[in-house]
Amino acid sequence: MHPVLADCGPYTVVLIELPHADNLRLLGNLLGDPMQDIVIGSNVEAVFEDHDDGDPPYTLVHWQVPGG
Repeated sequence: MHPVLADCGPYTVVLIELPHADNLRLLGNLLGDPMQDIVIGSNVEAVFEDHDDGDPPYTLVHWQVPGG
């Protein structure tokens, strides 16, 4: 877990498969209610969280169900 997420729990960890990138798989957290129903195969979109004050600066990628 990235240290910036230490106080953000509970959250849902998901395995995302990118079919247009040779089925590359990424782990990440799913934004929203941690008790939400999750359907395997659902479409998700990336949400980028910039941390320009980090040393060095970094960006975290989160996931959300579109419209969620």
